[in-house]
Amino acid sequence: MTSEPLVTELLPTAVTRLQPGGRLVMHCITLGNFTQGWSLLQQQDLHVDTTVVQFSHAKPPGTLHHLESESPMFILRARKA
Repeated sequence: MTSEPLVTELLPTAVTRLQPGGRLVMHCITLGNFTQGWSLLQQQDLHVDTTVVQFSHAKPPGTLHHLESESPMFILRARKA
């Protein structure tokens, strides 16, 4: 299942409801949603930036611990002028 129709339909509607100075935040766990969200927000004449967050869990492989990485999450932030 893809969220592409949801993103393409939801983002423009959310942007039209956004007040001047308002912010919109989108969390993306796939590169496809990130690139699509970035492109759609840029087209809406918004100030857009992003942060990438990498989560890890400590796992004990015996007496030591190591960090087991999870997939990164992209956080898109957009602000209406």
